[in-house]
Amino acid sequence: MAYIKKRKHKFSTTYLATVQRRGFGIFNKSFASISEAKKWARTMESKFDKGDTSDYSMASKITLGELFKRYIDEGKHLKKKQAQNNYD
Repeated sequence: MAYIKKRKHKFSTTYLATVQRRGFGIFNKSFASISEAKKWARTMESKFDKGDTSDYSMASKITLGELFKRYIDEGKHLKKKQAQNNYD
């Protein structure tokens, strides 16, 4: 079930959409309009109904620096054509 809460700020109003489903957890997202919040909530509920369990919470916490470090640690930069030309 989706729940939408109106949040008043000093100069604007935002809407916090919360979708909670057993087995999936709680998902929150903030929107500028109530129509966007309702649309997102319906989309999330339909994903849950279809069994889509994609979780992007860890992806939103990774920094660009961590991605670069991981790229180099895994040696992916050595597979590029330019790197092969430089090491020959």
